[in-house]
Amino acid sequence: MHALAGFFAQHWPNDLLSQRHFILRCYICVALLIIGGFCFVASPFEQIPFSMLTMAAMSLISVVYVWRKWPVAAVTHALLAACFSLVYISCMNTGGLASPQILWLGILPLPCLVLMGFKETFIWVAVVMSAIGSLFTLTFFGYLPSDFAFKEKHLNWAAISLMCVAANVFWVPVFYYVLNKQQLVSLKERNFELEGSRQALLKSEAYKDEFVAAVGHELRTPMNAILGFNDVLLENMQLDPKDLETVRLIRQSTDKLLKLVNQILDFSQLQAGRLALNPAPVRVSDALAQCRATFSPAPDSPVSLVTELDPSIPDWVSMDALRVKEVLCHLLDNAFKFTAHGEVLLRLTRHENELLFEVIDSGSGIPEELQEYIFKRFEHADQATLRQFGGTGLGLAISKQLVALFGGSIGLESTLGHGSRFWFSVPLMACAAPASHALSIHTPDLSNYAMRILVVDDNPVNLQVARYMCQSIWPLADIVDTASGPESLELLQQSQFD
Repeated sequence: MHALAGFFAQHWPNDLLSQRHFILRCYICVALLIIGGFCFVASPFEQIPFSMLTMAAMSLISVVYVWRKWPVAAVTHALLAACFSLVYISCMNTGGLASPQILWLGILPLPCLVLMGFKETFIWVAVVMSAIGSLFTLTFFGYLPSDFAFKEKHLNWAAISLMCVAANVFWVPVFYYVLNKQQLVSLKERNFELEGSRQALLKSEAYKDEFVAAVGHELRTPMNAILGFNDVLLENMQLDPKDLETVRLIRQSTDKLLKLVNQILDFSQLQAGRLALNPAPVRVSDALAQCRATFSPAPDSPVSLVTELDPSIPDWVSMDALRVKEVLCHLLDNAFKFTAHGEVLLRLTRHENELLFEVIDSGSGIPEELQEYIFKRFEHADQATLRQFGGTGLGLAISKQLVALFGGSIGLESTLGHGSRFWFSVPLMACAAPASHALSIHTPDLSNYAMRILVVDDNPVNLQVARYMCQSIWPLADIVDTASGPESLELLQQSQFD
């Protein structure tokens, strides 16, 4: 079988349609060979004219198939119909149900299984079953002889018939074996191609992350300079109200742009799995006070901020305060954005071994059918919200991934017209106050101290911003700046800096 399968595998076409044509040609050759053998070699019965007629019909079908390009299904059905007619009439002439040729009815649907599939095979199986039923009926009512007996002249015919039946049953598994082997080879090649495409996509993703990181760094540098000079203008220069308002607008726009760049960089790092947490001791009351100071609305604002702190929470906990504040900022920013009047509540509670943060607003709320999209990237609840308030849709997607990085969970509860409750929880890890905290309480005021300060930055604009900042904090300080590391090391060796 392996040798025969190897022969077929060498001549096996690659595409499925060519494979079916190849199997059909093999089937035609085998059928003509068997019918011709029974016509001219072995048949002891007086049915040669009908066999010759069947052979002529099959030859005509083959010529039309080759010449007129008939489809495989039509040719297969025509050939099976011709073979079925020959076998059925042979069974009627050689004993009905007792005829040895009835075995051919059993294997008749096999070519259909290989060439067309289960549906067409089922139809031919039904035809064969009906034929056997009709032979039974005809035999039962005496229309066909039931006492057929073999004689010596029938032995060769019977032996050849049984061997041909066995051969026909054998070639079907051979074709299936070769077909399966061919499909496995094709599947392996396809998997190899897909793996190559996957590697190319991963490499492209890595290039994208590197590009985003590089562009983000280059964007942050000038924006930090803009923010620094903006602070210098606000603090050190006497501006008229119009110029002051212009400077403040520049500051707001730059803050928004910097926030967008930070979101893109954070999302890129989270997607690449490169963002790491930096837990450190944090005083919960101080962190809450910072959030309150950042988001406290103006006195005449129709929206107020309320904070609640669970007294059972330890004074000091270990967590990445920067990332927790980032998540809180996203939630609070959205709460104030979608609340026209009323209040926004920031609540911190202890829930077993978790620290639960809740941001509850009295805003417009979110329809239930849109809540599943809230934490997906680049998604907004509706397009009207996007047009009115803008935004990239990255804030809550980043929040969800950051909370997952903490090992916590995030969710929301909202009713349209009755506000929303966003919450997230992170593991609660109590810790002792850092040693530097006690020392920092007694830090002396150095604003009037004539210090010597060395400022180092390889960007000349940022260097100038840093110089201005230091000069505004320590007016009497002697400030020396340099733009390179080696130069700063030489200066440190030559003189003393505070």
